[in-house]
Amino acid sequence: MAYLTASERRTAIVKAAARVIIRDGLAAATTRRIADEAGVNLAALHYSFDGKGEIYTAVDDMFRATTVGSRLVPTTGWTRQEIIRSLLERFQDLLHADRDVPIAQYELLLWALRNPDKAELA
Repeated sequence: MAYLTASERRTAIVKAAARVIIRDGLAAATTRRIADEAGVNLAALHYSFDGKGEIYTAVDDMFRATTVGSRLVPTTGWTRQEIIRSLLERFQDLLHADRDVPIAQYELLLWALRNPDKAELA
């Protein structure tokens, strides 16, 4: 892999981790497998992230941005029901487009619920 800045390397690792989680499941998302998928060595992965928990958090953030970010941004005039309806419609769109992504999101939700220091993600 060509030289990457620290930011580019982090992005590549997060995207690779998402691919591994989507394809193989959260239990199979080892740091070695993620590093191989990203095309970086294991030392570079550990230099970029403090462990799998930090990587999982970044993947969850990326998934959330995908779910929320592609719909219209709610205006100040929207009710809570309209905002919730918009988010649910977006999630339904994603579910129809690729079922593996919502399954990966669900696995990350369960991981967050099982880790008290990650409860805010849930």
